[in-house]
Amino acid sequence: MNHARKNQPLVLPDDLAEAQLLMERLSADCTRVRGQIDAAKAERQATGRYADPNWFHRVSTALRWMNRDRQRLQDHIAALRRRAGAGHDQALIKRLRVLVGEEAFEACRQLAAHDEVGGHG
Repeated sequence: MNHARKNQPLVLPDDLAEAQLLMERLSADCTRVRGQIDAAKAERQATGRYADPNWFHRVSTALRWMNRDRQRLQDHIAALRRRAGAGHDQALIKRLRVLVGEEAFEACRQLAAHDEVGGHG
């Protein structure tokens, strides 16, 4: 589990690419731990007991925390994508305002506001 230090919360990167790389590593860690848990369960089914019940409890708890971190990271990535999209939209609006002129842009803005309020859009 190299996504976070032991007993430390997962640090959510502000960069989308870094957050996506962290998600890949965290997902791989979850898959690896899930495989270990499944192997321990198979051994328990074959022998009737866990080889190390304390280990099984610790790793099951760790997997729950990793899954929570993964959900937090997924939500964070979605927020980063929304922010990136909003920045792109603002740049597009700024460029359109320059290209079509202030009067045409204002007329379009008013039409859009009217459509939004009147339910025509």
